[in-house]
This record gives sequence, C-alpha cells and structure tokens, in this order.
Amino acid sequence: MRESRPKDAVEPAEFENSVSDKDLHEALSETTARYPHLKAILPADWPHGARFGIDKAKMAGFARKKEGSRYWHALNLPLCVHAAGAGFPDSKARTLMESLLRVLDGFARDFGTESGVRKTLEPLWTDSAWNIDPPEIWSVVATAFLAQTYQSNGFKPVGFGLKIGEGQKDADIQFRKPDGTVVHVDVEAWHAVKFAELDPTQARAELQRRVEAKCGSKFKDLPSSERGVAAIVCMAAGTHFELMMKYSSLAGMCQLDGRYAGQFGYVYWVGGTTDGQSMWVELFDEPALKKRLAEASNDRA
Repeated sequence: MRESRPKDAVEPAEFENSVSDKDLHEALSETTARYPHLKAILPADWPHGARFGIDKAKMAGFARKKEGSRYWHALNLPLCVHAAGAGFPDSKARTLMESLLRVLDGFARDFGTESGVRKTLEPLWTDSAWNIDPPEIWSVVATAFLAQTYQSNGFKPVGFGLKIGEGQKDADIQFRKPDGTVVHVDVEAWHAVKFAELDPTQARAELQRRVEAKCGSKFKDLPSSERGVAAIVCMAAGTHFELMMKYSSLAGMCQLDGRYAGQFGYVYWVGGTTDGQSMWVELFDEPALKKRLAEASNDRA
C-alpha cells in the first residue's frame, strides 16, 4: 500500500494558466522582502535573473516530479517562497514555509559576516536548487537551525564549511565551546527514513550506525584537542515519524558509548507528519521542540 503523503507545498495545477512569469517573480520578490536578512544575502537579481531558471513551467515541473518521487518532502526555495505568500490557500503549508524562511532569515542575520555563510546558502539559488534526488534545501535549513540552536545554548559558531584539522575534509559548522574547545558539526540528511518494521532497539541501532559512519568518514583524523558531532537529520513521515515521536530513545542526542573518544552524534529531525496531511511546524520552534522532547521522555522504550 502506498503511504499517504503530506500536502506540504504546491500542486502543479497552481502554475497552469494562472499567472505570468513576471507576476510570479514580483510575488516572490514581495514575499522575500518580509525576510530582509535572507534577501540581503541572496543574489541581487533573484528571482528575476534568467540564470535561476524560475518560471511557472519549471515550478510546475518540479511539483509534478515530486508526485512520483520517494522524496515526499521535495522542495526548493522558489516553491517555499511561493507557498509562504500571503495569498497561498493552504494555511498549514503557508505556516510551514514561513517557519523555514524565518530560520534562514535568522541564520543570515546572526552569522552573515562569518566565514562560509554564503557558500552554505548557495544551494538555495544555484542549479542544485532544482534537484529532487535529493532536495538540498533541507540540509541548508538544518545547518541554519542547528547553528542557531547551538548559539542559543552559549556555543557561538565561528565559521561554516571550514577544514577539519590539517586534512582536506570540512564540516558544516565549526564553533568554540566556552572553554575554548573547537567543535565540528557535520549534517547528514536521511531523506527516506524507514522505521515502521523495526522495533525501537533496531531503529536506534540504525540511527547510531549512521552517526558512526559519518564520524568515521569525517572525523577519523580529528586532532585530540577537537571534537566532532554528526547531526543526522531524519525526514520521517507517517508511521516512521510516529515511531520517532513515541520513543525518546529515537530522539535528541545519541552518545557513541565511548567508541569514538570525545565524539558525539546528535539525532535531529526536521520534517514529519502528525495527521498524515500536513508537516509539523513545531520542529523549527526550539521551545516547542524541547517541550515535545520532554513529553516524549515520559514514554521511554
């Protein structure tokens, strides 16, 4: 049986015989202006410039490809801004898209002068914005969300996409703890979480396996004075999401039991459904997320 998919963005029909490309660009510009810090870091000619390929035919094509894709959460910045517009008919989708844009706007506001910020955001407007396999906007939003989360807990990010130690590999976020320790955070988006046929122990083992694989590939030669964090961003829907919400062992932080000295894996999720129809907006609201995690801790596996 095919799983139900949330109506989280736009339908192809919305771009058929409706507005002109000029009207579309003006509407996108008007909505983007509500997020001034993000707008300031976007290319000056976005969304009008021909190099971005934004027109109603291409947006309809993206929405149509999504319908047949395993990536039920497929999205990009043009469709996100479109669905965040004041006149968008689906209020749940509009609220979600507004929350994503607030995360990006806050990221640009807080870290706009830090090294690597523009490169972190570039997938939003380069050719990769039109990729469905996988949709890169979620990795960008996850990085922005985690950077702000760390900062709110007293760990100020000092750069993005910086090299790890003396090697050639880089990490999505680098920050210093109050004691001066350098911490590297690398984000991995798990775009098609499948937990429904696993018990909680098996599901946690799969999450831990991904954390260990990321740590092993990114932090193998990490200097002993530095630390590495793997953030696994789980895009889970339906029964898979419900399982993650039911068992606290699948939520929050996953420590690697000392197998990687000084290295920790944090399991986050940035998408899911509560009713099979709409995505859960609270995932981008830190107080609400903490409250939900506290509730989940009362139902441990």
